Amino acid sequence: MATGLLLVVISVGALTIFVGDILCTVGLTTNYWATMTISEDEGGASLKVIAGLYQMCIEKVCVYLDDIWEDPYDDLKTTRGLIISGLVFGYLAGLVALVGILQALIGKIQAGGIAAGVCAGLSFLSFIFTISGVIVYRTTVYDDFFSDFDLDYSFTLCIVGACLLPIGVGLVLIPFIFQINQS
Repeated sequence: MATGLLLVVISVGALTIFVGDILCTVGLTTNYWATMTISEDEGGASLKVIAGLYQMCIEKVCVYLDDIWEDPYDDLKTTRGLIISGLVFGYLAGLVALVGILQALIGKIQAGGIAAGVCAGLSFLSFIFTISGVIVYRTTVYDDFFSDFDLDYSFTLCIVGACLLPIGVGLVLIPFIFQINQS
């Protein structure tokens, strides 16, 4: 594999990791984890209720979930913590992938391979933490409080973002492994 192609594949992998991180960030910070439309049969009027990890809104009136519950729900805090931890690991993985690209640019393929291995470990942790947060939300918070709601795009963004991380890592790792085995 030529060095130019190596750099392109690694760069696409790093970009994939960052895209996954951005999707998880958007999912974490937006309110559309669960939605419900309440409508009246005769009048046709309806209310849209949306709930995120931090606030719930009925139409355009929003209230922070921590203010609704005197003692914030532990599983909600766990969900937030797991996803935030996953994001930290994910962004670190992206930065380490950039270090691997820089090392490959200056011809230090073995050092770049080490960076790619560290990137893989960090991405694995990010994937595990983020998916665990999504699972905790779906199996506890959603079932306990929002079971009449529909899961919405913020929930999905976190899943898609987390699933992009292993793809990005594969794109970062495989060229280094291939290059090291040839030398």
